[in-house]
Amino acid sequence: MRNTRNAIKTAETGRTGRITGGHGECAGCTHQQARVLNEALVAKVPLRLLAATYGMSIAALSRHYKNHVSHATPEQRIQLVLDRLLASCNEFEARAVEEEADDEVLGVIDDFRQVLLANKGNSRLWST
Repeated sequence: MRNTRNAIKTAETGRTGRITGGHGECAGCTHQQARVLNEALVAKVPLRLLAATYGMSIAALSRHYKNHVSHATPEQRIQLVLDRLLASCNEFEARAVEEEADDEVLGVIDDFRQVLLANKGNSRLWST
């Protein structure tokens, strides 16, 4: 069961209160935006910013990262980032079509998407 406390209105969710997982539940795993939250943790977004945005405590975010996210392999982390970039391409394309952007803008978005798709299964590209 989820609890709310410390009346904070978060920018992203618009809810008031801090989200906690409840007894025996991880607040990060049970969060409505767990996928986006995990991607942000992988991308090393500061915990303070994530706490304010998603209505969670820094301690809960830290525990979630330590217990669930940090165990992901580098390849899994790369796939998370690539998936997020592909989703952004779709958002940008929808906005560009809505705003009647010229064909050059749509072409750049499509080219970027094709590069991401071509490299989605190729983690060697991202290794250091």
